[in-house]
Amino acid sequence: MGLLLADQIPVLGALWQLLPPQARASEAMEARSMVIRRRRGSKQKIRKGRTEKGRKGNATVVSHVIKMADIALGGVEKLVKVALAIKEAVETVKQNDKECRAIGKCATRCTALLSRLAEQTEMMHAPLEDVAESLEEALELVKLCQRKHYFSRLWKAGDMAKELRRVQDDILRKVQLANFATTIQATVMLTDIQNAHAAPPPSPSAAATPSLPPPPSEEVVPGSPPSEEVVPGSPPSEEVVPGFTQFSLHALSAATADFSSENIIGKGGHGTVYKMSF
Repeated sequence: MGLLLADQIPVLGALWQLLPPQARASEAMEARSMVIRRRRGSKQKIRKGRTEKGRKGNATVVSHVIKMADIALGGVEKLVKVALAIKEAVETVKQNDKECRAIGKCATRCTALLSRLAEQTEMMHAPLEDVAESLEEALELVKLCQRKHYFSRLWKAGDMAKELRRVQDDILRKVQLANFATTIQATVMLTDIQNAHAAPPPSPSAAATPSLPPPPSEEVVPGSPPSEEVVPGSPPSEEVVPGFTQFSLHALSAATADFSSENIIGKGGHGTVYKMSF
């Protein structure tokens, strides 16, 4: 192949000399244009590659900014965002994989428990903020485990494992505090409801005059069956505390629209308070 090409060179040179000057100039211009087009094409490919890299870099920066803005939210929503960020970061760690996965599982379960709590009161807002701070600290430690070279210079595997376990214990301790705050909140709400429906204290003049206690009032709930009259000789009904009315399950269901979520006044660790409509 090389000998054949070498033999063809003088022939091609002779044919080139036989061409008129205008044809040779035209062929030379066309060859030069082809070389220029090839160079431009290679430059455009290089620029396109750089542009795509720049777009990917910008997208990464924007994604990081959005994620940090989401983490800056408050309350239960903040807990959910940080827990999701920890779950994503755990998938790409390069060190302390076992401890990081334990942190991710702990964050997910704690967030699932706390996501149903009410945060309207200061009593619940502060404990939720404390849990969120510990989750953010755990997220930063998991991110350090993603960077192997940086991690090896500043941290040792044993030290990082201790830090991860410390943060996990801190999260569990603060979740217990939030649960305790939930119990207190429910107790306060029930106490307020009982005080609002309690009978007013008797006046001094009424207290001086002895009188028989009034019979317990009976309230009729729409849709409830009529109360049965007491037949002489029948066993006495359950005694009701003066000032309060005892309702049947049917009456409670009718007054709360089958215990609809729209009639919920508050929730606590031991029960739910509903609004009754008569």
